[in-house]
Amino acid sequence: MEATLTKWGNSIGVRIPSQMASEIGFHAGSKVELRSHRNQIVIQPRYDLKEMYESYYHKPLSEITANDVGNSKEMDWGGDVGAEVID
Repeated sequence: MEATLTKWGNSIGVRIPSQMASEIGFHAGSKVELRSHRNQIVIQPRYDLKEMYESYYHKPLSEITANDVGNSKEMDWGGDVGAEVID
């Protein structure tokens, strides 16, 4: 997909097409992490711990209790790979 860089103050900007943004989960106001890697620009979502908890428990951080955390489902990370030692 092609895009054009445009001047934005002392910087330059690029518009992310709405279809691509929705596939990734970006929306106006999304926080992103920018970095350069081997002559490429990488843009990825940036989450803080508060947002991660609220997303996981589907409620504001102020309403998450020890009971919620204590009853969390275990996450399946898949089968063992390599030489892990599981006790």
